[in-house]
Amino acid sequence: MIDPQRPAIAVVEDDPAWPAVFERVRAFPASVRAYGALKRRLAWAHPHGIDAYVAGKTDFVLAILRAAGFGRDDLDAIERVNRSPSRPPADGS
Repeated sequence: MIDPQRPAIAVVEDDPAWPAVFERVRAFPASVRAYGALKRRLAWAHPHGIDAYVAGKTDFVLAILRAAGFGRDDLDAIERVNRSPSRPPADGS
């Protein structure tokens, strides 16, 4: 189950996208608040659906990466992975 009270960003080891997300979110207080609010809404709306949770964060993350200078190919690849229903449900069913 996704814990809506846990303020965390899932990090994929060695993924060059995540430092950009962390830097942007930490540098701009409005981004911190917006990202936190988005994560809470998604966690409450999809407590057993990690695919919907990840997909729901995708537009926010892509906007940050676009602002950080990521190219179209990288953004497309990240979007494709984030919107694919390839992960098992968080509740194990």
